[in-house]
Amino acid sequence: MKTLEIPEIYKKVYWSGFSDDKTCSEEIINNRNKFIEEFDIVKVDTTEALFRISTALKNSSITRDFVDHLEFYRTKSGGVVILNSPYGAGINECPGMERYVKMYHLDANTFIRCFETLADAKQWAKALLTE
Repeated sequence: MKTLEIPEIYKKVYWSGFSDDKTCSEEIINNRNKFIEEFDIVKVDTTEALFRISTALKNSSITRDFVDHLEFYRTKSGGVVILNSPYGAGINECPGMERYVKMYHLDANTFIRCFETLADAKQWAKALLTE
């Protein structure tokens, strides 16, 4: 099995200690390495502001049934990238997010939303709670 090319970026992500074949498959690892390059990812973001966005997504009547395994990343330019990988067959869409390559598990589709700034991400999450 291939190892992560840039493992330090993923050390704060809870799945980083997993070793099963569907979470650590070559496809998932390759997708994660490509993700870092494609979006110019520099770190996992676990700040309080993103925790509040996570809470908003889980509480929104629009997204709550589609949200699981959220991950937040920061780009070199200061942008925010949100990954959502709801585990379970048949989840093929997530309101407000685009389908992306599988990033969490071979049995879970992944959805993505990119923002130029943290303020943009906050505004999006706030709007979800008021709709």
